Amino acid sequence: MELIRWILDLLLPRNCVGCHVKGVSLCKHCVDALPRAIGAPQEMEALFDYDHKVVRQAVWRLKYCGDRTLAGVFGQSMADEFLEEHAQVLSRLPYGGRVLLIPVPSTRKRRFSRGYNQAQLITEALAQSKSEVWESSDILYKTRDNQRQTTIKDRIAREKNVSDIIAVKDNSVVANRICVVVDDVITTGATMRACMSALKKSGASYVRGIAVAHREKM
Repeated sequence: MELIRWILDLLLPRNCVGCHVKGVSLCKHCVDALPRAIGAPQEMEALFDYDHKVVRQAVWRLKYCGDRTLAGVFGQSMADEFLEEHAQVLSRLPYGGRVLLIPVPSTRKRRFSRGYNQAQLITEALAQSKSEVWESSDILYKTRDNQRQTTIKDRIAREKNVSDIIAVKDNSVVANRICVVVDDVITTGATMRACMSALKKSGASYVRGIAVAHREKM
């Protein structure tokens, strides 16, 4: 996989989705200029406004083109944001303790078709940015593929549909831990909320949801 990406970079050099400068998928200047997200659901936060063209293109490139460098860009931005905004939460960590970062699980069908879970890539990049503060774990999983979610219009029914299929592999891993659920995009927050609920039921002491972007319009 690394060899394939190296060959693709050689044949098709990356250009910034914002300013088109060569050599990077999203340059720091463009990251700093992205509009901030507003109106994220309660207990969740997101960095950028998904309705902005550059944000959409960057997320799309990560999600569907496998551009893993964008996971690194997003992960670093999320790390900086969380460390700044949640210093008080981090102060609760016991000596040597770390925040547990958990990606929103993907369905088997999506993992098979893409070969990866973009939320997990972002989570791993976030964890690597400051390994003494947090660690990553794919402790959440879907008990079955959620085929009905896109056809259910009623929000309450949709959220129940999602919550019914999210589970924790091992309660002992999250018990009494500060847990942060990570995803690429928050829309209604149904999936994120289901993940957070599962972690709370399994004994997590504090749970927060963070994402690269928030899509306010449905």
